[in-house]
This record gives sequence, C-alpha cells and structure tokens, in this order.
Amino acid sequence: MSHHNNLLSQTLSLVPRHIFQKLENRHKTGRSSRKFGFKEQFNVMAFIQLAARRSMRDGLRALSAVGNKLYHWGLKPVARSTFVDANNYRPVGFFKDLFGEMYGLCAQKAP
Repeated sequence: MSHHNNLLSQTLSLVPRHIFQKLENRHKTGRSSRKFGFKEQFNVMAFIQLAARRSMRDGLRALSAVGNKLYHWGLKPVARSTFVDANNYRPVGFFKDLFGEMYGLCAQKAP
C-alpha cells in the first residue's frame, strides 16, 4: 500500500514535536493528559480552521465524519466534552508562546 502525505498532515508536520514538549513543560497545568495533549488540541483546532468550519461543534462533526482518514492526517477522534474542557482549562499563553517559537523559526529562514 503506497503512502501519500496530504496537505493537512504536511502542514501539521511543520510544527516540530520538541517545541510542543518544551512548551508543555513550561505551561504545566497539573495532571497531564495521556491521550489529548496540547499537540492533539492544536491539530484539531488547525483542522477546524483549515476546513473553514463555522463553529467548534460543526468542526468536530466534520472531524468525526471523515473517520478512517483521521489516522492519515495524524489526528484521532475526540469527544466534544474533552475538546471543550481542553479549550476552557488550558492556558492560552501556550499558543501565544507556540506562535512566538514558530515565528522565530520562520524568521531565520525568511528574514
């Protein structure tokens, strides 16, 4: 079976995993999630944004509708309550710092 990277997985692969790990250590929020960490939250939010969904609920429905493609996109099915809790209780500063890190990487390559 041949393997082809699609646009979503290529886009998500541009954010290095070590950056997420460094920022997760900096923004500890108590007990860490075993299955739905910051990277998974970011991936779901990126899918919702790139799929041009109107709301979080609409985006999660679209995510569950594609079922067997999730693995190829580097995503996993997520319950709406899990995603809502992550958005409500995790610090927003994490994504601010993630933007700063990515901006720093891009500025080195294209000043």
